[in-house]
Amino acid sequence: MQFVTQNRHGYSIDFSPYFADRIACVTGENFGIADWHGFESYIRLASTGPGTLYIIDIKPQGLLLNKRQEYNMFEWKSSLFDCCWSEVNENIIITCGGDGSIQVWDCNGDNSPIAVFKDHSQEVYCIDWTKRRNAPQHVLSASWDRQIKLWDPQKGACLATFNGHENVAYCATWSPHYLAVFASTAGDGTIRFWDCRTSRCLSIINDRKGEILHCDWNKYNKDLIVACSTDSTIRCWDIRNTKDPSILLPGHQYAVKKVKFSPHKENVMASCSYDLTVRLWDILLPNPMLEVIEHHTEFVTGLNFNLHLPGQLADCSWDESVKVYAPTSIRM
Repeated sequence: MQFVTQNRHGYSIDFSPYFADRIACVTGENFGIADWHGFESYIRLASTGPGTLYIIDIKPQGLLLNKRQEYNMFEWKSSLFDCCWSEVNENIIITCGGDGSIQVWDCNGDNSPIAVFKDHSQEVYCIDWTKRRNAPQHVLSASWDRQIKLWDPQKGACLATFNGHENVAYCATWSPHYLAVFASTAGDGTIRFWDCRTSRCLSIINDRKGEILHCDWNKYNKDLIVACSTDSTIRCWDIRNTKDPSILLPGHQYAVKKVKFSPHKENVMASCSYDLTVRLWDILLPNPMLEVIEHHTEFVTGLNFNLHLPGQLADCSWDESVKVYAPTSIRM
C-alpha cells in the first residue's frame, strides 16, 4: 500500500501505540546535502522550506488521510525531521524540526501545535517519548548543536542538558529495560549511555568507523543495542563488553539511515539506507540478510515496525511516498 506526500519529502514515520491502523509521517518541502564529502565519509542533511505532519489510516482500500479528527495534516514553518506518539494520550504526537524547535500536536485540535519548545541552537534531528506508561513522562531531543535535552512535555520545561558529543547529535532513545537510561549517537562516531537522574554519562562506545546515524535497543535482550553508520555497516553491541561489536552486518551500499529491532522477534530487525533499499535481518543466522526491498526511487529515510501486527512495516522516502507492507521473509 502506498500514500503520496505530494511535494513533501518523507523523513520519519511512527506507528501509533494505540491503533494498529494509524501512522504518522513527517516531511519537508525541500531537502539537500550540506558539507558533502561522499557517503562513506561524511553526510549531513539540511532542509529548507515548510514541513508537514501527516496522520494516515491503513484501510482495506489503501492508505488514507485520517478522518477520525478534524485535521489530518499539520503544517509547520520548517521541515520536520522526526515524530513520536505519546505513550499516555492516543491523540498527542510530538515532532521536531529544522528551526531548532519541538512541537506538540493534538490530533483533535486545530492546525496549530498546542505547545512549542525551543532551547536548542540548531536543528533538532530526533525526538523520543518515554516508553513506560507508569513512569514520569519525559521526552528526549537530539540536535545538531551536539546536545541532548530532557523535557517535561506537560510543562514545556527543559529539565536537563547532556553534553559530551563532539559532533552533530543524531539520535537519542530510551532503554525499554533500564529506568531513566538512554543511548545517544552522533557524528563523532560514538554511542553514549546516560542516566537522566544524574545527567551522567555511564559509558561510551568508541566505534569511530563513521558517523553513527541511529541506534535501537533490543526489546527482549536488555544488553543488546544496534547502531548504523555512514560507513554503510550495521553493528550490534553487548553493552557489558563494548571493545568490539558482537555482530557485524555489511550489505548496504551507502550510509544506513535507520535501524529497528522487531518488537515481536528478538533476532529480527530492519534497516533503511541512502542506497534506496530496506533490508531485513536475522542476527542468529550464518547469513543474516533475509531480504532486500527495492520499492523506492530515492533515499529511504524512515522505517518502523507495527507494534500490533507482527510482520508489518512502514517506511517513507524522499520520493514523496509512504509504503506499508509485510515482507515475505518475516511474515508470521
